[in-house]
Amino acid sequence: MSEKSSKTIRWPLYTAIALLIVAGIAIFAWNGGRPKALCSEEVAANLIAPDTLEILSFDPASIGDSEEYRVEYRALNGYGVPLRGRGRCVLSDDRGVVVWYPEPEF
Repeated sequence: MSEKSSKTIRWPLYTAIALLIVAGIAIFAWNGGRPKALCSEEVAANLIAPDTLEILSFDPASIGDSEEYRVEYRALNGYGVPLRGRGRCVLSDDRGVVVWYPEPEF
């Protein structure tokens, strides 16, 4: 087998591997942001100034069949005063329900 025919055989293999890697990254990126986006929408719905919401931490804490995440956020109240909060966001995929449980500040 000459070197030219060897290169001809390899480039389709390398192209296929590259496409699989790119597809895997795209699928992960598309699905990986979904829980954070859903929880952000639910947290923002409970704020007076939802456009000021900034998620500081988003950590998984799954229990049972539902996906649970611990969320810490920063936002502004109605007077422009910064506030921080935290809570739990529970996603239930089988019913499509997102529930936000804020933790009280002490």
